[in-house]
Amino acid sequence: MSKGIRNQYSKYGVTNYYTQFGSNYRNPHERRLTLSIKKMTSLFSDLDYSNVLDLACGSGEITLALQKYVQKRPLKISGMDPFTNEAYKMRCSSNKIETFSFEDLANGQIFGRKYSLIICSYAMHLCNKSVLPNLLAQLALITLHLIIISPTKKFQIQNYNWQKINGFVQEKVHVTLYKSINFEMVWEKLDYENEKENENENEKENSDQKEIKTKEKQESKTLKNEKGTKEKEKLLEEDQKPIKQETNKKKVVIEKEKEKEKGKYIQKTKRKISSQKKDKKKKTKSNSNVKKKQKSKFK
Repeated sequence: MSKGIRNQYSKYGVTNYYTQFGSNYRNPHERRLTLSIKKMTSLFSDLDYSNVLDLACGSGEITLALQKYVQKRPLKISGMDPFTNEAYKMRCSSNKIETFSFEDLANGQIFGRKYSLIICSYAMHLCNKSVLPNLLAQLALITLHLIIISPTKKFQIQNYNWQKINGFVQEKVHVTLYKSINFEMVWEKLDYENEKENENENEKENSDQKEIKTKEKQESKTLKNEKGTKEKEKLLEEDQKPIKQETNKKKVVIEKEKEKEKGKYIQKTKRKISSQKKDKKKKTKSNSNVKKKQKSKFK
């Protein structure tokens, strides 16, 4: 580590230094780091670079070197740094950047993710010792391989979650490759649980689809029945139409006959009344004549 950076750490403290100056940060060891990445990609050529996390990514020196020297494809790199994310964006604008801290990771805030490789450059040795065990334990659950790049040989992972695989030193840059002991076992269990969950979801989806299809069939059957009933009613109505017309004709004839009979009855009644009136007049006239004859006899 350069004396200038050490002096700044002494003056402000590590966290305060990066909080104040992180947005304009540039790693003074970028040339060395770039050469180390070149050698690393050659020595560790069998690593999977399809989903790399550049942890404590600084101003993007590791990301840029990987993009230059990694020949394997696909190559996907995302950055993570709570302090220098603005500096990273300026140089690696096309790469995703997040602001989780070591403390966030130690608390499991990104548990459930899966990275093919995590590279932490010039930062892990600055991590608070009380946070480091949980941080390493959590990292072992989200990646199979971890590369620590450090300016000092004193920093070595001594944690049961990791096994040292390989390493080298170039121009005082220490590059060490570790393999997670727990990753494969944990993800085998998680994959099994996810598979079971997907099976349950598929069963539920199939059950729901089956229920929907059954309901659709029932509705279709009901509609067909209703349609059939309506068609039958229509046909019946068509069949009954001539009968109704004939019935209506008969009703009209009957009504006319009734009116005719009614008219006859009224005429007959009128004649009867007229005849009764005439008979009454004749009787009255006859009685009057009898009375006159009787009167003339007395005279």
